[in-house]
Amino acid sequence: MNGLEEGKIYNHTILVGVFLTPLRKPFAGNFTVWPASHYVYERYFRERGPGAMKEPMPTLELGEPVQLNCEVGDVVLAHYQLGHSAAVNTSDQDRIAVYFRVWLKRVGSDRWHYLTNIWEGWKLQRNES
Repeated sequence: MNGLEEGKIYNHTILVGVFLTPLRKPFAGNFTVWPASHYVYERYFRERGPGAMKEPMPTLELGEPVQLNCEVGDVVLAHYQLGHSAAVNTSDQDRIAVYFRVWLKRVGSDRWHYLTNIWEGWKLQRNES
């Protein structure tokens, strides 16, 4: 058990990272992603159904990770379901970045829908006032 309430989904919509120090080489604390892994997770949740939330985190084939090199002020936008992590920092420089989790207003009431329809809610709507 991971300490979270069983069966409750704790997803958000997008992760925003802002880099305050440069990352110019691998293993410097780089933001690391598994390209297209959000589609793998979407398919997994669709196939398994809501019961998947009571199971341990799946071990899925996600491909090779990619460490991002970033400059000061670079911003990364990552879909919630994109496999991501921070690489270990073996450099002699500190890695400083700030991260924000952004939620759609409706994500709290329909979290399962967003796990199985990953682009739902991403369309910007024009506010006609």
